[in-house]
Amino acid sequence: MSAKKTKDRVLTCRVSNEDFEKLEQMIAEAGMSKSEYFRDVVINRKAEINVVVKDMQSLIFYYNKASNNLNQIAHKANSAHLENRMSDSLYGRILNALIDIRTLLLRGVDDADKS
Repeated sequence: MSAKKTKDRVLTCRVSNEDFEKLEQMIAEAGMSKSEYFRDVVINRKAEINVVVKDMQSLIFYYNKASNNLNQIAHKANSAHLENRMSDSLYGRILNALIDIRTLLLRGVDDADKS
């Protein structure tokens, strides 16, 4: 049996009336006390952070520029690999990096779709 932790520290913060009402509603929907709710969100990292994109056209422009550059890198890497001017090891690392970048870009698009 684990020992019960004493909770002797207090945290406070200020919020607007509008934010307070939203928090009260979220806490009620969760069926928890305020303390339980905030411990669950903060300590267990159950918070969802929303990023608001103020200039969607600018975001689209940078995504298009990045995708063009990534296509050029992929094309050069494929050409060099096919002509045996690049080792299999380097080619694999480049492909893995491109896949990681693609995953991050797609995640950004998915997150933008949710907002």
